[in-house]
Amino acid sequence: MKFRNVVAIASILAVLTPGLSILGLSPFSAPAFAQRIIARIDDRNEQVRRIQEALTRLGFFNSADITGFFGIITRNAVSEFQRVNRLPVTGVVDETTANLLFSLPSVAPITIARRGDSGSEVRRIQEALARERFFQANPTGFFGSVTEDAVIRFQRANNLPANGIVDQATSDLLFSRAGSSSSQDRLCNRTPTDTEVCPYVVMIPGDLATLRRIRQDIVNRNYLTQRDATIQIALEEHPRGQLIRIASYKDRPEAEAFANLLRNISQDFRVEYLPRRTR
Repeated sequence: MKFRNVVAIASILAVLTPGLSILGLSPFSAPAFAQRIIARIDDRNEQVRRIQEALTRLGFFNSADITGFFGIITRNAVSEFQRVNRLPVTGVVDETTANLLFSLPSVAPITIARRGDSGSEVRRIQEALARERFFQANPTGFFGSVTEDAVIRFQRANNLPANGIVDQATSDLLFSRAGSSSSQDRLCNRTPTDTEVCPYVVMIPGDLATLRRIRQDIVNRNYLTQRDATIQIALEEHPRGQLIRIASYKDRPEAEAFANLLRNISQDFRVEYLPRRTR
């Protein structure tokens, strides 16, 4: 009797095994549905740093916070990336999240505000547009036709796609005062005379080849127009070696803001105090 039972069980398994094989499952092992965790809160390693750099390139993370430590800021950035890309919002980088994160192009269009939106973020945008003299009305927090028109004019003035939508590139330029309208402080080195006093210089060490590459990268990312990049960005000799002067400012906070934006290209951008001689 026992022998017949064993034979019967073996026959059943023989029938089921082909079906299980078609599904890609082994009849003698449990399927592994859980994904491998790549990084999670409190991790600290090079993999976390690579994740933070990828999040920065896609506009979900601030380059100043790249530390290699997976803290609350990184978790929130991962959660936002997952939400935008319709993944389960866990704040944990699993295999699916990592594969998508590292496969997306460097610049992803992220919509921050558009016509019909309302709230504090829209008010901040209106106030920034007003400072740049593109928005003449009172900030209301509602993104209507007047705000859309102001955004379009700001985008046209800065060689951005003029669609009236505040995406990441438009927001970066607007809030870093990298626009080409009334933000003349960053254009101090447009005509570098001895009488100018704009001592805070956004710069990067490099040679002529670096100058050409950096200039093109800055134009490609719409941080400066082709004209401004050609006029402003220059190679200079200093006692400590060659440097590429990107822009000069009267105040350090404005210089640091622009340098922080440029660190999306390279972490070597920094601010130096390099006053010109006065007569």
